[in-house]
Amino acid sequence: ALPLLLAALHEQLGRALVCVLPEDADARDAAEAARWFLGEERVALLPSRGVRWGSGLEPPPHLVGERARALDVLAGGGLVCASSAALAEPLPPPHARPERIELAAGEAPGLETLAERLALAGYERVDRVQERGEFAVRGGLIDVFPTTGREPLRIELFGDEIEAVRAFSPFTQRALHEVEGAVVYP
Repeated sequence: ALPLLLAALHEQLGRALVCVLPEDADARDAAEAARWFLGEERVALLPSRGVRWGSGLEPPPHLVGERARALDVLAGGGLVCASSAALAEPLPPPHARPERIELAAGEAPGLETLAERLALAGYERVDRVQERGEFAVRGGLIDVFPTTGREPLRIELFGDEIEAVRAFSPFTQRALHEVEGAVVYP
């Protein structure tokens, strides 16, 4: 009943809401269930980093992306489910966080500028995209596997303008379907 209660409370208050739960798994379950009531765009998960600060290890890209998305949803007045461990971990100040990158046909970021923005957002440049947090540049194409995405994206540019954004299979490298627009989180 918790997800239904959270969705109703969020609707009733009409503002941003954070629900703190004991573990990452509890927060993930609550967020996934609340999405059924409020929609994908209005609900996010703030997971813990997965590694301790000062350990010298980098957190997995999908956790970094989920944390960035959660802050974005919270700023937009959404519902964020967080674990107590996630709230105990420090976050970079707003001015030090990379901006999200919005992709849609018709926008004109330019190939070099888009590649630079992806690199500054923490994406690793590789020859062939296979995992979250990677991007590749090939001719007039940029392949990127968003940290919060289920499928990598192929951005086709004509000059500086995005001509199309398509999801593709990381295994076969074949396009799967057209995507109207996408947000790439650091």
